[in-house]
Amino acid sequence: MSDLRSRLQKLRPDPVALPAEPATPNVAERMARLRPRGEQRASKEERVIELAQSINGEIVAPGLIRVERRFPLSHAHGRFEMGLARQDNAVYFDTETTGLAGGTGTVAFVVGSARYRDDCFVATQWLLTELRGETPMLELFADQLDHDDRLVSFNGKTFDVPLLSTRFRLAGMSDPLQGRAHHDLIHPTRRAFKSQWFDCRLATVENQLLGVVREDDLPGAMAPFAFTQWLRFGDGGLLSQVLHHNLLDVMSLATLSHALDEVYRSPAKSGADVVALARHALANDDEVTAMACLLEAESGLSAQGRLELARLYKRRGQWDEAVALWEGLAAEGRADAVEELAKYAEHRLRDFAAALRLTQRLVEQQPHAPEHQHRHARLLVKVGSQESR
Repeated sequence: MSDLRSRLQKLRPDPVALPAEPATPNVAERMARLRPRGEQRASKEERVIELAQSINGEIVAPGLIRVERRFPLSHAHGRFEMGLARQDNAVYFDTETTGLAGGTGTVAFVVGSARYRDDCFVATQWLLTELRGETPMLELFADQLDHDDRLVSFNGKTFDVPLLSTRFRLAGMSDPLQGRAHHDLIHPTRRAFKSQWFDCRLATVENQLLGVVREDDLPGAMAPFAFTQWLRFGDGGLLSQVLHHNLLDVMSLATLSHALDEVYRSPAKSGADVVALARHALANDDEVTAMACLLEAESGLSAQGRLELARLYKRRGQWDEAVALWEGLAAEGRADAVEELAKYAEHRLRDFAAALRLTQRLVEQQPHAPEHQHRHARLLVKVGSQESR
């Protein structure tokens, strides 16, 4: 029996050694196999180096690239040379962020600042390549601010400064922006042109006032998408356009400072709202500037502008000039001018009969205005008293 078992075993084939089951490739390996031979994906570090080289930048900390540009004072930005706007203690700054809503989740992934140094306009931009680069970026931005530097921005008081202040606080750092002098150019721009232009965005200011024409500019609203493309896919193709957009912004801040000086010196020539600028000057007790604004545009002043000029003449005691303007406006049917003439007749001339006639016109023009009714009743008494003497 044992012999039969041994003979049967000899008839069985030798076992075949099968090859080992290959490990299932992961997603990265499968994607790599699909690429053409020789084209392998660069590492994160290699992509950062390539990005820095493509934008002529320098890696200054993990997750952070610095880009510096220098422009001679003769460099033209629109219709202005950069040197015309020179202010040595001004720091022009702007940010590009991951969102426009603000809040603690919004990060400035580009901070651009510029100032005049020696014989150049020097723009420095910090670009995050990873979020861990934010703290060194904030430190470097703070370090370049001198004690007496003042900030210059466009809507920075509302958006950029609160955002950066939040990021400083979250990073556990002292905030170098709080308490610092800050000239936000959106406010004098709106004051001068809000009634003259469709809007007062920086792009409109560049077109209408600075003569800057942006070609192939990436809209600021696209900046969050550009940063997301980099973080998710390592695609930095749009980041250079974001930096260029930011650079033009800070250059426009410098030339806009100079352009607004021109506007406020000669508002009528610049097409600004002279009445608004005159009122602003008066609100700051600057009668000289208010008068200059209105007189420059006197021949083309609106009815409201002539009324403001007459009020300024009244404030300065120049009654003949004020009365001439009020009479012209009253002839055009302006009730406010008739009211001023009535006050002048009553209180300056003590001509109650003339004041009564003017007030009667007011009652006819505005029969439901109680102040006119009260003045009319008071003047009837005064005229009666005067006639009884």
